[in-house]
Amino acid sequence: MAKPGSKPKPTVLKRLAGNPGKRPLNLNEPKPDPADLKAPKGHLPRVGWLLWKRLARRLDRLDLLTELDRQALELMCIHYAYASKAEKVLRRQGIIAIGCMGQPVKHPAHQVFMDHSKAFLRYAAEFGMTPSSRTSLIAGGGDGGEMTLAEMLFQSVSDGRK
Repeated sequence: MAKPGSKPKPTVLKRLAGNPGKRPLNLNEPKPDPADLKAPKGHLPRVGWLLWKRLARRLDRLDLLTELDRQALELMCIHYAYASKAEKVLRRQGIIAIGCMGQPVKHPAHQVFMDHSKAFLRYAAEFGMTPSSRTSLIAGGGDGGEMTLAEMLFQSVSDGRK
């Protein structure tokens, strides 16, 4: 049975945020083995594979990717790839389609895009990769010399769009 209230934030994310609640950190939190950063073979569409290549190293550097997290990142990349594919269909064919009775209807790819975008965002939030989930994170020690988590993630997504 699920516990009521918000899900607990992983210790690594609390550390990146500077432990804003000032509660003692869980020093006994399980620490899974580091992840193999190679993209899963044969499981990812090309766009998902490219996203994996851009994100896995960055997440690993921040200790946000372990061997147990590979499947979550894989699903996140799959959802991104499907949302991207649906967006390309919508760009080519338009958001309005003709229904079986000749009436204008929302293109079915729009719902595919929405469903996979929402699923992608849920996974991204788990890794601290959405605006609201990273608002208090301080990546790189906050010395200004390194890119912030937000900058790294936005750069990785924008690099893939070029």
